[in-house]
Amino acid sequence: MRNVRIVLLAVMAAGLLVTGAFSQGGGQRKKMYDPKTVGTFTGAIVAINTKTARKNAPAMLSMILKTEKERLGVMLGPASYVKKQSLKLAVGDEVAVVGSRVTVGEREIVMAAEIWKGENVLRLRSEDGTPLWMGGAGKPAGGEEGGEEQ
Repeated sequence: MRNVRIVLLAVMAAGLLVTGAFSQGGGQRKKMYDPKTVGTFTGAIVAINTKTARKNAPAMLSMILKTEKERLGVMLGPASYVKKQSLKLAVGDEVAVVGSRVTVGEREIVMAAEIWKGENVLRLRSEDGTPLWMGGAGKPAGGEEGGEEQ
């Protein structure tokens, strides 16, 4: 019984570390974003998740991307920001994610900067990783930035 409690506490602590890293403060997420690890990951969206790290924190949106080689967790940003954008994502969509592959706890994830669906793009971060919902790259926080055609 004691071992079960220890394992349960360890799992809960790991969960708090991961979700805490995605809370509203842009500084922590920018530190996690590493321009040296940016890549493009293509595949199908198999899940879209909304989680709140702690009381009074904004709900954060993430997704699971199934590539040819693996399933990747992809952090998008605050659900309220992503939902305001014109490009809408759904399970089954084939997309290309441009983002920084980082390790959170013991898990590798991708901090998305752009999501491409066909010719349309949802922009989430500037080149240095500054979240656009925080007003990064001269863009107004919460403004309409996604879904443009290139």
